[in-house]
Amino acid sequence: MSDARDANTPTGEPSGGGVARDSDAHLREVVRQIEAMRRQHGSSAISASAFDAGDATCICRTETGRPGKSPEAAAREIQRLGASRARFARELSIAAIVTATRKQAADVHRRLGELIELWEEFVPQEIAAHTTLAALKGGVLHVTVDSSSIAYELDRLLREGLVIVLRRRYRSTLTRVKVSLSVPTQLQP
Repeated sequence: MSDARDANTPTGEPSGGGVARDSDAHLREVVRQIEAMRRQHGSSAISASAFDAGDATCICRTETGRPGKSPEAAAREIQRLGASRARFARELSIAAIVTATRKQAADVHRRLGELIELWEEFVPQEIAAHTTLAALKGGVLHVTVDSSSIAYELDRLLREGLVIVLRRRYRSTLTRVKVSLSVPTQLQP
């Protein structure tokens, strides 16, 4: 390989100072820059040891001595990796929120729908009209009532075997029924 570097320039640029017009000169410049970086950093990990002017290709060698990719192929590989690892733009519409809410409501209806039907079937209408099935968490059915007398009556029904009937008929897990008194909102004068 011929060495046409100017000894007066610190990076070893050609003495003409201009940018090379043909591909052979451009590849020689790339090889010189790689060698300059290697000398500057004291690393033998990158070496450009061969240049074939006949077919205008630069062979870059890795630290293992095996031929690496040409600079053009390496640039294409970087662009390909950059495109595949790019972050996707976030969807700013509310369609995803509406879909998630619809799915959540369907799930709650699926889980509580059967239990609501059983509740209406086995709890007397006078008591069921004053109750609200608030939630089903961890197998515990949370029921709110609007008066303490209804809470007492419901508690008596549950202790007499309503919980056992609900457990047997409900397909999912039901461990107990927790009754709580709902706090009425106060009207302002």
